[in-house]
Amino acid sequence: ADVRSKLNSLKSAFKDYSSIQKSILPSISLGGALSGSDKKIDDSFKFEILSGNVKISLPFLDYGRVKQNIKISQFAYEQLLISYEQALQSAMNEFALNYKDYQSDTLLLQNLQNINIKQELI
Repeated sequence: ADVRSKLNSLKSAFKDYSSIQKSILPSISLGGALSGSDKKIDDSFKFEILSGNVKISLPFLDYGRVKQNIKISQFAYEQLLISYEQALQSAMNEFALNYKDYQSDTLLLQNLQNINIKQELI
């Protein structure tokens, strides 16, 4: 469960890092509106006024701040990557230790069964 939560945090940080990397690209937003009105209902659907707007974002003009945000996101991702690797290594070590204990206990059980069988023969 701990490894899975670390992996989910890592995936989230990667998505954040990827989206922040794309934040340096310029963007254009377009908007528009149509409106019309009249005293007669038949003429109210004739659109007489058209308005629009254009928004242009140029984040590369503030390159220092954007680059700093990218670096911060990169460091956060790398920190979570190291944390995930440590949790995964810890889980693998715990599994290996438990498997060795299992093998040792299995051999001990076999030895005790052999001793029990030999004592019954005596």
